[in-house]
Amino acid sequence: MSFTKESAAYAAIDDLAKRLSVAADDVTVTNIKECEFPNSALGALTKGEIAGMMMSDGWEYELSAEDETYIYRADSNQLRLVGYNGENIIVEQ
Repeated sequence: MSFTKESAAYAAIDDLAKRLSVAADDVTVTNIKECEFPNSALGALTKGEIAGMMMSDGWEYELSAEDETYIYRADSNQLRLVGYNGENIIVEQ
């Protein structure tokens, strides 16, 4: 899948809504920023993953739902959920 800034935001909203079993309308994007990440895993390695040590440009999304904040990171090739229940998760790659 190929992402744009906007399509990654919609994918993050849909993913979080499904994880929390809420309507997508109950998920709010509270912040989007352009970032330079320290590696090809967007600084969010999963357990046992090895990432290329090259800077990667992308976006970080702050989403809010049920009085909690969630962080997603994306570039044109992938979307990751950061620190969800203590783990980083590859949503799409």
